[in-house]
Amino acid sequence: MKKKIAIIILILLAGLPIISAVFPRDYADYLQRPLKDKAELNFHNLSTGLYMSALEDYLSDRFALKPEFLSVRAYTNYIFGVREYDNIIAGTNLYHRPLANDRAEKFIKDNDQAKVFAIPYKMVYAKDLPKVIQMNNLQRQMTKKYYNLVGENLFKDFDTGDYYKGDHHLNENGVLKLLSKLGLDSDYKTTDHYDFRGGLSRKTGFIKKDDFVGLYIEDFVDKKILADGKEINLYNFDKLDSADPYLFYLSGNYGVVDIEGTGQGSVTIIKDSFANPTLGFFAKKYKHVRAIDPRFLREKIEDKVLDGDVYVIGGF
Repeated sequence: MKKKIAIIILILLAGLPIISAVFPRDYADYLQRPLKDKAELNFHNLSTGLYMSALEDYLSDRFALKPEFLSVRAYTNYIFGVREYDNIIAGTNLYHRPLANDRAEKFIKDNDQAKVFAIPYKMVYAKDLPKVIQMNNLQRQMTKKYYNLVGENLFKDFDTGDYYKGDHHLNENGVLKLLSKLGLDSDYKTTDHYDFRGGLSRKTGFIKKDDFVGLYIEDFVDKKILADGKEINLYNFDKLDSADPYLFYLSGNYGVVDIEGTGQGSVTIIKDSFANPTLGFFAKKYKHVRAIDPRFLREKIEDKVLDGDVYVIGGF
């Protein structure tokens, strides 16, 4: 009996690439990145191994039932004691280990005039971290880091309920707390509720469903802004039905975003994606808003800073 089951499994595994080729499934929306393309079949690509490497990536991206296989793998590994996947730690929530943003941190240390609001990573509040992962020391280090970085200490203001379970971003409650701390009180509207699986959930295979509610300034619904020189919408309502509704804000991340607001003066915001929901509120307060994401900026940050107020907002 066991032999028959093993044969059936092998047949299914062998047939999946054929199924993928005959009935291709588009995972671009699920993965939130372009799918891999096949390399051109020529002597150079064959002789260097580039063709086979690209073909392997191509088939892997279009592998039939890929999300389902990721989930099976994740839960199987979990049963056998694995608790960490690509810097993502599994508990009741999914927690991402901190990512370094050295350029932003250097800017903070070199610019005393900047108003700094460092948003702690969700895991510093976690009470359900697995014992097999020794996180206490890291949590203390992270807490100390946030106390050192911020003038307005946000560490005390959030908890796990202010973050998505399957994502590292702030949910609606967390965004409202951040706006209150920033002093950006303004009339706003909310979108409908949209179920989604956050980026950490999709990457690991763990099924953690969240409820997304977007906050927006009605005056800017059709607002065109410049993102790395390209004209886009400040709010992208088409993304609400996508795999990642958080892309409702700006459609993604860019090195430099310029917004013509309705307030007074200018403001520069050094940020990461945590701050994306705040930009419309800044545009209500200021006439010119420039948002700089050091992760996607090639030039020096200082060369892009406007005259006026300077904020640093993000998970640094």
